[in-house]
Amino acid sequence: MRRISTTFYNELLEELEDLREVAESCAVIVEGKNDEKALRNLGVKTQFFQVCNGVPFHDVCDKIVAEFSDVILFTDLDREGNKLNRKLKSCLSQRGVRVNDRLRISLMNKLETDHVEDVYNRMMRIEGRFFNLL
Repeated sequence: MRRISTTFYNELLEELEDLREVAESCAVIVEGKNDEKALRNLGVKTQFFQVCNGVPFHDVCDKIVAEFSDVILFTDLDREGNKLNRKLKSCLSQRGVRVNDRLRISLMNKLETDHVEDVYNRMMRIEGRFFNLL
């Protein structure tokens, strides 16, 4: 894990706050319940859609399109997550939904994880290391 500087920690907090603010006015799409739980634990308050919950893919997309014009995609950065991200982005964009996946890539890269379900624990670990340095 990288060295924790005040600058890095503040950038991380700004990214997290940006996610919280943007999510207030749109939906967040995750793969499953553990991903949703991790983001909720970080203070993301919005409607979540889980795409790996047994509901057919196009039914999930139909519901999102009917309710939202903007979404944040927050799938894993592994092979399957990236594949799902591309599929969702294509399906939703073609139907007029603005898709934001910038926050996913940036935050998860800073937290050095490919899995959304790990973001909360990573953030807590970084926070603990930062405050131990003070």
